[in-house]
Formats: sequence, C-alpha cells, structure tokens
Amino acid sequence: MIHRIFSALVLAGLTGLPANAYAAVKIENVEVARVIDGDTIVITDGTKVRLLGIDAPERGECGYSTATKKLKALVEGKTVNLVGTKTDKYDRRLAYVDIAGIDAGAELIMAGLVRPRYNATDGYGRNSRDDTYFSLAGHITHICGLDMTKYTAANTQSDSTDSYSAKTETKYVTATSLNIRSGPGTNHPKQGKLSYGDKVTVVATTDGWQKLSTGGWVSGIYLANSAPRAGSSSTGNTTSPATTSPPRSAPSVKPTAPAGAQPPYQNCTAVWNAIGRPIKAGELGFHAKLDRDNDGVGCEQDPR
Repeated sequence: MIHRIFSALVLAGLTGLPANAYAAVKIENVEVARVIDGDTIVITDGTKVRLLGIDAPERGECGYSTATKKLKALVEGKTVNLVGTKTDKYDRRLAYVDIAGIDAGAELIMAGLVRPRYNATDGYGRNSRDDTYFSLAGHITHICGLDMTKYTAANTQSDSTDSYSAKTETKYVTATSLNIRSGPGTNHPKQGKLSYGDKVTVVATTDGWQKLSTGGWVSGIYLANSAPRAGSSSTGNTTSPATTSPPRSAPSVKPTAPAGAQPPYQNCTAVWNAIGRPIKAGELGFHAKLDRDNDGVGCEQDPR
C-alpha cells in the first residue's frame, strides 16, 4: 500500500510542471517484450527504453541479478506507460515507466536495488520525479552497502560514474560443509560447497544470507570474522571443539535440561509436529543433525 501511495505522489508531480522541467511530456501505452537489466527494457516494436531517474548495476556488478529480476517481475510481458520522448546517444528512448499506477523507478529505489540518477548532459530537463527519487533514497539502504545519497538533488550535473562495487568483508567458514546457493535462500539451487576454515570475501548481505565475491550465496550464520580454531567446527549457531573427552578421573554425568526448557527435537517429524515448519539455527530445539546441508535451516521438507 505504501508503494502505491508514494507512486501516486510521484505521478502527481507531473502536473503543473514549468515548461523547462520536462519538455513535451508524452505518455504512451506499450507492452514490454523483455527486460535487459535493472534500468533498461525492450518494448514489442523492438525499441530499447532506458528508465529515467535511476541507475542500476551492470552485468558482473553487485546487485545486477537482483535488480534485473525485480524489474522483470514488475513489467516484463505487461502493459506499461512510458512518460517521455527523448533519446540518448545509444538511440535508446528515455522515459519514466509506470505500471498500474506504480512508478517502476520508485519501486526499485525503495527495494534498495538502484540509485537515483540525473545528468543534465543527457539532454533532457530535470523532472519533479528526480527530486522525489533523491528524497526517497535518503531513507533507503542499498543491498550492496552503497551510498544512496551520493548524488544529491542539488547536484544536477552529477552522474553515477562509480561502479557498484560493494563494501567487502573477509570471512571464514565455521561449518564442516557449507552449501553455496545461486540466491539468498534455501529455495535456490545449490552451486557448490565450502569447507571448514575456508576464507571468503563477502560483497553483499540480504536477510542473513551473504553473497560471495566468487559468486553464489551462503548462510551468514556459518561465517565468522576471524579464522576458527583448529579442531573446532560449527553446530548450528555455536562453535565447539570437534573432540572432547573428560579426564579419566572425572565421573560420568548425564546432563539434564533445566526446568521448563525444550530439549532438542529428535528428528524432523518431531519438529513439524511441534512447530509445523522448518526450524532455523538459534531457535529452541535446533541442533546440527536437523540441518544436513548446513545452510542454517533444518527440516526443510515435511517428512510426515
């Protein structure tokens, strides 16, 4: 709902514009044939359209796939309104894109996938949407940790010439075996595995999942800022020695759970019977045997 309200405010900014704000504003109803990336589409007559007011990462840069997928889900195969008639030096049409009352550029900014952009040398006048985009960006966190407000509304000549290189972090794997997935979540296919102690570079974080500089995503709960100790391995959200044994003189003591505590679930059937869903590392009752693929989520399928 908030997206629709904001988009309505953006669209309202088109009315009453001074003549030099956006010359010969034209709204054309077209169908989107395909999406090239996070700020470029192709309509059914073959014309490429560059979305005005935003700058998305290029192929190979942090956030490229996520921004592209978001725009695809929003407009591909659908009828949209193009607002604007200018073309750029690459013979692409320049236009704001609206779909069912929603401003596509604003949606991408609010998702933290693109940054607002305006450069007067592109040959078109500044629009009130540009000011709104910049204002909105000041309240958004970019998924790659970039400064959303680097190009302020007052700096009308600025262009987003810096790359979408993320703030990188060096991490170490604390799990015996850690799956690499194609996206941030267990619903994405596995691409490979990392081993205990492997050193990796993280370029982005989304919902607890961390993107690697080499490609792919892993669960952040199995990454640490410092190299793990030799002979230790991760079990869920803790790190414990791989081999422990009491002194010979120590009596054997059977641990007991404190009063009212939930003991670990014996198997996935017990998990689903108790909570009716997968269990995450850190939740009461979780243990490593429930998470066979070491991705931080146990019992992903209902075994009942």
